[in-house]
Amino acid sequence: MVTAAVARPPASELGAVLVDDAQTTAEKFKCAYELKALGGKEAVEAIVGALLVPQKRRRMDVVSRRDNNNGSILLRHEYAYILGQMKDSEACEALEGVLMDLEDDPIVRHEV
Repeated sequence: MVTAAVARPPASELGAVLVDDAQTTAEKFKCAYELKALGGKEAVEAIVGALLVPQKRRRMDVVSRRDNNNGSILLRHEYAYILGQMKDSEACEALEGVLMDLEDDPIVRHEV
């Protein structure tokens, strides 16, 4: 039996989906798990970038952290979960930052 390798888009392309307001939550979940399967520094950086987007926006506008798909608590909770599952030291600093941010949502912080 011959098995074919599954071609995955590069981490940069998958990561761009995570921060694209036009993408659905389902598509973002799919890409986040593809990044987890891909692994490596670029995949971790893409997920960390998506996890931290609301923190950057919150500094400019408190409302924005929940008013857009990028700031979804559900998505950010899942990004934190995935980063923890990846067991990559590159993610530790970002996860610690989320945990220490008492203004962040408790659902996101609990997953860290």
